Amino acid sequence: MPADWQLAEIRYLLRMANHRLQLERDVRGAMLLLRAADNSLQRLDDPRFTPVRAHIAEELLALEALPGADAEGLFLALEAIKSDLGDLKARTPSFEPATRESQPAADGTLANLWAAVSELIRFRRLDTPAEALLLPEEALYLELNLRLMLERAQLAALRREQPIYDSSIAEARAWVARYLDPTDASVQRVSEGLAAVAPMELAAPLPDLSASLVTLDAALGAAP
Repeated sequence: MPADWQLAEIRYLLRMANHRLQLERDVRGAMLLLRAADNSLQRLDDPRFTPVRAHIAEELLALEALPGADAEGLFLALEAIKSDLGDLKARTPSFEPATRESQPAADGTLANLWAAVSELIRFRRLDTPAEALLLPEEALYLELNLRLMLERAQLAALRREQPIYDSSIAEARAWVARYLDPTDASVQRVSEGLAAVAPMELAAPLPDLSASLVTLDAALGAAP
């Protein structure tokens, strides 16, 4: 019979895998623990534990099929977006050149003055709110706030907290659209990166990892 300490270690790994998944929603950690238990069973090379390894394989497949299972990959994707934050270009005001409009002929100094002013200024009605622009000293605060939003999203991704993740990404996208220059290459990369990670699902129902542990206990109970 294999050494008791080896089997105790395998049982501990399987129990911890279920704990990490159900209590901490740590998919990657659970997968690492299951693979460690499977490697130990493989080294034992005991056919009585083949059903345990079969259940471990099924549980690993179930974890890999979870939406957003690669929390580490999502964390790194957000980290890549953060690397562009120092190069972002704020929106600048845009002006429309004044156009000469035909006016009825008029005489007098007042008419001449109005004609001169009309060459420099164009009055128009704004039907939509004016876009918010940042002062140069405010650009640093924009970068810091965006960085905090993305770090909050990273933490939510690791903890699989969907509402916090969604609100963090949505807020970052709103700030980028409102304050940054959409024609700038860095701004476009950040905007596209945020759009790519926005639909990530983190809170999908978690699979049950108890079958491998139950099967292992049954095999140990049946051992002579």
